[in-house]
Amino acid sequence: MRKTARILLKSRWLSASLITFVAVLFVAVIPLPYLFLPKTASLLCSGLISLLIVRPALMGYMRWCAKLDIDDKPKFSELFHFFSRPQRYLKSVFAGIAVFLRVFTSAVLSMLPTAVCFCLAVWLKNQPYNEITDIFVRNLLLLGVGGAVILFVPFVLAALKNSAVPYFMAINDKMRISQAIKNSRRLINQKGGYVFGTLVFLLPLCVLILPVFIIVPYFVTFFAQIVKKYPEI
Repeated sequence: MRKTARILLKSRWLSASLITFVAVLFVAVIPLPYLFLPKTASLLCSGLISLLIVRPALMGYMRWCAKLDIDDKPKFSELFHFFSRPQRYLKSVFAGIAVFLRVFTSAVLSMLPTAVCFCLAVWLKNQPYNEITDIFVRNLLLLGVGGAVILFVPFVLAALKNSAVPYFMAINDKMRISQAIKNSRRLINQKGGYVFGTLVFLLPLCVLILPVFIIVPYFVTFFAQIVKKYPEI
């Protein structure tokens, strides 16, 4: 698939870079509320911008990369595909909400034991001092920190397993959200190491700004081609 992505982009790097630049402009809107609003309001506003504007645009970008073909080039308007009809737009938004809830729930459940350890440690710290309690508090804090590191893994896995959801829906906008989630989990179970091994290899190349407009379309096209080959697409 890496070779396929290079072949598909070979004569289209300029178009791919330009549409990537437009997609990046959408992403750049997310932090703007922090310039004008209080912290809490800006956080909420940025989240809404990400969900209601940026996500549909990025799914359109994924669709553009997925529709690259050796004999054809997708239209620039694919970037706005999920803004073109209310049903498509709402589906992209609901897909974003569904993925967020799954990842957020996984994060809460995975961090719950750590939170219990810290709360118990704080409660014991406020009790009358004795040597045994002090040792117990230290052990609880160590257990909480170690647990936070270890239990962070399920959260990361949840995020990774849902990472292909927007690709499935970008390629087939008639696919049900639940089906896209199932397909994403199965695909990442099969190809996750290959996909994210490629991502880890490419990330250091994005230190400079210019390579981003080459690396990003390459990786998105690479991932999209893997999703297109999935049997249930």
